[in-house]
Amino acid sequence: MTGGYGKLPIQDITGVTNQIRQADTGVTSRKVSIKEMYPNLKLQIWRSGIRQNHLARVLGLDETILSRLINGFRKPTPELKTRIAAVLKAEEDWLFEEAEAKGMVSRLH
Repeated sequence: MTGGYGKLPIQDITGVTNQIRQADTGVTSRKVSIKEMYPNLKLQIWRSGIRQNHLARVLGLDETILSRLINGFRKPTPELKTRIAAVLKAEEDWLFEEAEAKGMVSRLH
């Protein structure tokens, strides 16, 4: 199937758009399932007392993108994970542990 951009298939145009979006935001646009939510990230944001909109500004992200990332609808790039961990002063692996489908008990850190 081709789109309106010459002979490029629509899938190729979407791929290019996704690459541009990732370069601009540091967030991949792949859809993730709800089980990839990061409860430890939510906990650490709460513990730090930082507001989500302030964290987004510090990271150079749109608030909506950060919200979607925190709630498991966006997947952060490795570089963005490192930046978030540094701002929140927490271990990256712990922050980005994925929740299990039936729930995850967060280990206190």
